[in-house]
Order: sequence, then structure tokens, then C-alpha cells
Amino acid sequence: MRALVPYNKYWVGLTPAVLFSPLSYLHHEPRQKRRSVAGMIVIALCYFYYQYCCKQPGRISILGGRDYIKEVLLLDVNATWIYDVFRMPAETVTLLLNELSQQNLLSDSPHVSKEEKLAMSMSIMAKRQSNRIVQERFQHSGEIVSR
Repeated sequence: MRALVPYNKYWVGLTPAVLFSPLSYLHHEPRQKRRSVAGMIVIALCYFYYQYCCKQPGRISILGGRDYIKEVLLLDVNATWIYDVFRMPAETVTLLLNELSQQNLLSDSPHVSKEEKLAMSMSIMAKRQSNRIVQERFQHSGEIVSR
């Protein structure tokens, strides 16, 4: 496929692969070198803009992690639901939270409650969920989930 460019003795017969390949401009005249470099810069800028400026919003669930865990623990209507989230019965979750809190191994932080921390840990360990899946479920960044 030939490049669609205005007629110019330097541009005739150039294909996009030749025009924008990094080493092809070394064998061309100075004007062609400048245009090839300019073309590569435009492509790089377009790529950068698309990757970093046109982002789609992520983590847009109605319930954040804290609200989700409150719903699971406070409603306490379905023991299966608690077991699915924590991979242990409700009584065990309560005992474990109390024990970890008394020994100062687990405490609330400004962004994450201790119940949420336990649920994220259990999701990663027991369900073998990835960091990204836990980020989506609990609506936190990768940094917060990794801690």
C-alpha cells in the first residue's frame, strides 16, 4: 500500500512501513528525515494521548468495599453469603476479627475497615483471586489492596 501524500519528488513511492520505520530515514535526504521523524513523533503523541488521556472510569460499582462488607455482615440473613465472602462461617469471622483486634494485628485505617481487610485477605488466599479482581470488588486501588 502506498502512502497517500501530495506529489513530491522526495515522497513518491514511500509506503507507510518505510515512512515510519525508525531506521528507514537514515538513507533519505534531509527533508525526508525531518518528515519521517515528525511522523514518528505524531504517532507517539497519539499513542500517549489515547493511553493516558482517554481513560475509561474504573471501579464504578454502586457499593464500595466498606458498604459491601457492612451489607454482608450486618444483614446476616444468609449464612451462605457470609461463607462465600469470607470462606468461613459467620461465628468464625466474628471470633477471628475480635482476636486479631485484641492482639493489635488488625485495625481500621482511614480508607479500609478491619472487616474489609479480612475479606480482601480471604479473597486472595482462599479464593485465589487476583489483585485486580479484589480491586474491582472492594473498589480500592492496587496499592491499598497490596498492603
